[in-house]
Amino acid sequence: NANGLVGMYQIADASLQAISAGSERLNDLSTRFNSDTLSDSQKNSLKKEFDDITKAMQTMAGQTSYNGQNILSNTFGLDVSGISDMSIDNQESITTFTQNLTSLFSSVSSGMKNAQTSITNSLSAMNNLSSANATIAEQPLDQKLSALANEQVKLDSSLLTQAHNNNLMQQRVAALLS
Repeated sequence: NANGLVGMYQIADASLQAISAGSERLNDLSTRFNSDTLSDSQKNSLKKEFDDITKAMQTMAGQTSYNGQNILSNTFGLDVSGISDMSIDNQESITTFTQNLTSLFSSVSSGMKNAQTSITNSLSAMNNLSSANATIAEQPLDQKLSALANEQVKLDSSLLTQAHNNNLMQQRVAALLS
């Protein structure tokens, strides 16, 4: 059902936005962590916050569900992998994860647009069927049958006239040839 897909994609989008906000914070923490001006105690504090945010992101990715199924998984093609691969001292791992999120946002957006298009097409088809049904229902069946019979009589008359004219023309041509 297309409405269900839209709902699922909306849930996925909201979770991805929250995870994306977390990855932005992780990037900021990593940049600060890699500064030579911080003490070990300050770096440990940043590392603890980094670990807490990654844990929260993993929990969110694991608990984002629709109808009891995790939607941020391979099952739905929205796998949020790489959270555990990020490291505070490895800026590239965070960049790679952020790129993965961008790709997932595109997939969610595309899926939502497809589902909305499907809904629009279904509504249009229902509207067309409803209009056709209303047109059919406007005239009682006996009137429709009578109109059809009248059209058939007109068609039969036209065919008889053409046959008569063909017969007359054949007689004239035969008379001219003899």
